Amino acid sequence: MHLDKKRFINRGTEKENQMTIQKHYEVEVDSIPDCNLCNDHQLAVYDCKTKQGPWGNLCEKHFSIFGVGLGLGKGRKLIIKGKS
Repeated sequence: MHLDKKRFINRGTEKENQMTIQKHYEVEVDSIPDCNLCNDHQLAVYDCKTKQGPWGNLCEKHFSIFGVGLGLGKGRKLIIKGKS
């Protein structure tokens, strides 16, 4: 995962910077959904925009093929609540 850390330099304490990065790159969910593109019920890792335009829940394989990245307007990694 590529983080544009330069955007967060000198914008608060280290803890505040890390919270800002996490807020834009991760989202807590109650349960992990299946990948919208897999036929074998593979669990999704990302909620993201695809190169085709629509958003979806994608596994690692499909994210590497169809995902546009992580961050505002791109997508976030799915994290089970309490495990981040």
